[in-house]
Amino acid sequence: QPTDITLSQFLSIQEKGVSAWSFEPDYEALPNVLVHSRTELTFLPDPSTYSAVQSNLPLPKLNEVYYWEVKLFDFPPGTNVSIGLATKPYPLFRMPGWNRHSVAYHSIGEKSYNYPFTATSCGAPLKEADVLGVGYRPRSGTVFFTRNGRKLADAFIGLTRWNLFPTIGADGPCTLHVNLGQAGFVLIEANVKKWGLAPSVGTLAPPPAYGAERQDILLQAGGASPSSTPAS
Repeated sequence: QPTDITLSQFLSIQEKGVSAWSFEPDYEALPNVLVHSRTELTFLPDPSTYSAVQSNLPLPKLNEVYYWEVKLFDFPPGTNVSIGLATKPYPLFRMPGWNRHSVAYHSIGEKSYNYPFTATSCGAPLKEADVLGVGYRPRSGTVFFTRNGRKLADAFIGLTRWNLFPTIGADGPCTLHVNLGQAGFVLIEANVKKWGLAPSVGTLAPPPAYGAERQDILLQAGGASPSSTPAS
């Protein structure tokens, strides 16, 4: 399906910055995935089911590098997580990296592209509190991963044809916090070079601070002294 960023989406990114991105599961198809505050994911216990969720917008292709991180906030033993990129639509009952046009780093310490049976080892298994980063260079179509702020070797190259969406899957209970650029990254280079998906703040003015408006009719009426109210 067409997944190019539309004009309205582009304007939304300019107004909201990185807040334009969010994870939006289909709750009817995936009742065991919950999203809080746009980027905090909770996979509920269901050991017989693989579940995946994708971002609403793809990675842009304007900058040199785009980068995001996932912290394994609550990660019980026995749960497997896959973190990566995939085209849309993607079968949400499959982990990223298992179907065509998808790449992923798996928490068991493997990476895969398009197919589960060609996964290759790339380090020790992930554990609770680890932070996995995913980087994408649009010009060369290169995908690289980082682990706790340390960059690993480039994982894949030549992925330039399709629009890629941040995609996360799990086969058991866990809670993951996704940082698309709304906060500082563990990878120092990403902070220095501003590798997030978009600026943390867009052009849309923030709402006024509570209590900043003094000329409020209701507040003035509520604060009136009893002596100033007319007698009944």
